[in-house]
Amino acid sequence: MSATPVGVQVNSISSFLRWIGLSRNCRLLLAFGMVLAIIYHISSTSSSSSSTITTALSSSIKKKTNAVQLQHSVVSSNSATSTSNTVYGHVHIPKTGGSNLNGLLAAKYDNVCGNKGYSYDAFQFNFRAKRDGITGVGKNIDSVSKATLGKYDRGQPGKNIVEEIGFENCDYISYETKWDTWPRITNNLGFAKYNMTLELHIPCREPMEHLLSMGNRLGRKFNCEVATANEEGFQKVINNVYMGAGRFNDKSYLLYKNQIQNQKHQQKHPNTTYSSNNSNDRIHLKCFKPIPLDPYLEYMGQQGRLRHRRFEAPYVMRTTNKKRNNGTECMWKQSPEFLERVRQYVVETYPYSKFCDECMGSNNELKFMETKAEDAVVDDNDNEDDRLL
Repeated sequence: MSATPVGVQVNSISSFLRWIGLSRNCRLLLAFGMVLAIIYHISSTSSSSSSTITTALSSSIKKKTNAVQLQHSVVSSNSATSTSNTVYGHVHIPKTGGSNLNGLLAAKYDNVCGNKGYSYDAFQFNFRAKRDGITGVGKNIDSVSKATLGKYDRGQPGKNIVEEIGFENCDYISYETKWDTWPRITNNLGFAKYNMTLELHIPCREPMEHLLSMGNRLGRKFNCEVATANEEGFQKVINNVYMGAGRFNDKSYLLYKNQIQNQKHQQKHPNTTYSSNNSNDRIHLKCFKPIPLDPYLEYMGQQGRLRHRRFEAPYVMRTTNKKRNNGTECMWKQSPEFLERVRQYVVETYPYSKFCDECMGSNNELKFMETKAEDAVVDDNDNEDDRLL
């Protein structure tokens, strides 16, 4: 109920006092006192209501603040458990199954980035490839292929697009690039500031098979006649078929040697911690056997390394090599001494091969269960020893 205006109340009181016969002065004095009482009553009631409203409002704000703080705490807690200080990388060495490795990981796991496929569009990309019967790298029909006049597609977007997208949302990066790109990525993303590590995985094949697969990709045969003629011809033939030397160079190998020294120091002094702001020191190198790919794919899904996709893409295999025929390759007809000479030259000349020779079998090799040959992911158009390449 709304309050009666003060003016009305004063008139009513004055009439009442005049009616009971009080003098004018007495009436005025009593009326003034009663008005003060009414004003005090109204003021007290208003103050009490205001206090109640203020208390209720403060309580409401406090509850909301606590709710926001709780929500923030939950988000932070979830972030802490769902993220890792380790980002994984794949040094895409030519003819080690890298194109299919990148594509399969993107089809199977979230937050995979690479110039041969991303998780975010892997499902639709593979759906179109299966629908249209396309297995060639960069041959899918999509918006990227139309914009680049068929030079690239979403499964091979091109390095300009890769760099434009960036690597901030990547748990795994597969990249065909020069070595210097990796320290640049760790530096740009502030790995030292956030105490993060880039664990780079380098695939290592059997050296002789790998050398011949490179030559097959280039369309160059290993010329045994020239290679056995003299030292100059020997070196020329090998260098003519070797690929990708810039992806793992002297800087890469030096980093690995420093990593070994740090590991030895840590073993001798387990209670010491090593910290560095050098972008190279934020990179740790691991080697692995890439053929068949299945064990590595399973390994990356274990112990929370990568998160499985909600909808796994039905992957369509890609072909990048012409079929090899080991029976026509003259190298296998040479003496064991010649084969060992080739292997030694490759290991001593190329940092990548030297790294593989030292890393495979060491504590820095990724260990995982082998897959049975009949269960392995293979390319039926290629040799068993050259699967997925």
